[in-house]
Amino acid sequence: MKPLILKEIRLLLPTWAVGFLLALSVGLIPQTAHYENDFLRILTSFLYLLCPAMLVMTALSSFGGELGPGIFTLLLAQPTSRQQIWRTKTGLLAAAVASIWLAWCASRLLCDPNPLAWRIWSYRTGLPTGLFVLAVYSGALWTVLLVRQVVAAFWFTILIPAAIFMTIANLLDGHPDTLIAVVVTVAIGVYSLAGLWFARRLFLRAQDVQWAGGTITLPTVRGLAR
Repeated sequence: MKPLILKEIRLLLPTWAVGFLLALSVGLIPQTAHYENDFLRILTSFLYLLCPAMLVMTALSSFGGELGPGIFTLLLAQPTSRQQIWRTKTGLLAAAVASIWLAWCASRLLCDPNPLAWRIWSYRTGLPTGLFVLAVYSGALWTVLLVRQVVAAFWFTILIPAAIFMTIANLLDGHPDTLIAVVVTVAIGVYSLAGLWFARRLFLRAQDVQWAGGTITLPTVRGLAR
């Protein structure tokens, strides 16, 4: 059990370290300087884009890091049960993703010169980012196990929650923002739970058997050979 945990930590450590440092770096730039310095404004925008991208890469590295070198077959052949492997990988991945999100929230709160009330901050910042993290965590698991390609899984992980949000926003255009927030929260929650269930099902039933040869005989229609 301990070697499995150490292997998973080494697998997540590179992308997690970069994502964690990027999340903390958001709080190093004063918010008041964004309106006075164009360079700081561009740098902050770059960090706001790069930090979520590294969060997605961290979530994808749990299974994607084993698909690239071609050792996914060895993972399935381990004497440890797949249930235990699934719990270990998803538990450590949840801790890694949650730590990046908490670091980002802490850096945002510390660098804000005019802190908002907790209820307003949680509605404007905590809830949207938390839903994004939950959708990324779930989407990265099932997309990697389904398509077996990290690049395709990266775009699916980002675009599907964005499509859900845009569809709901267009359908409820003109309605109160509170209603839209509730519907988006429920939709992302259902999507995340369904994605976790689907990813677990894919992993427990995953097969990576190489072709052993043989002749494939296609069905024939009587009289067609003439």
